[in-house]
Amino acid sequence: MRAQASMEYLMTYSWAFIALFVVIALLVSTSAMGAFRPQETCVFTPDFPCYSYVSYIQSAAPHNAVVTVNLTNGFGYDINIGPDITLTRADGQPIGTPTVEPILPKIVSANSRQGIRIVYEDANLRAGDTNEVLITINYANCAPQVLNGIDCAVITSYPHKITGKVVAIVVG
Repeated sequence: MRAQASMEYLMTYSWAFIALFVVIALLVSTSAMGAFRPQETCVFTPDFPCYSYVSYIQSAAPHNAVVTVNLTNGFGYDINIGPDITLTRADGQPIGTPTVEPILPKIVSANSRQGIRIVYEDANLRAGDTNEVLITINYANCAPQVLNGIDCAVITSYPHKITGKVVAIVVG
């Protein structure tokens, strides 16, 4: 009698567990449960906001990954972005020597936008992967009261740093 009751219990509720498993599998496979994917973001400082970003693989060189960020200089004064932009993976590992476009140093006027395209080697990145990088930009303040008559274009020291985080799904 006990064996029969146990079998009836298993048969009744095992179908419910199988149905629940199928529904969850369908939700995950159709990306309906997007909460499992990291949120795509681009965050720098409030005075240097990111208004668009993308991460993709170069078709001509499949081991080259590209991160493009478009930033707004909201400091209220011009800045001179230094020639050395560094990239770091989310786990803290540095990413080689990236190639940066436009050629830096570059003066960015107050309240204007500047796109920065960073190319680096990453053989493991594929379309659909989540690319999470930290970007450190060195810059000099070109406010007139700081320069004291010196031309901002001749600055060779970049004492200020901004680090931003970009999390993007890689497009193919």
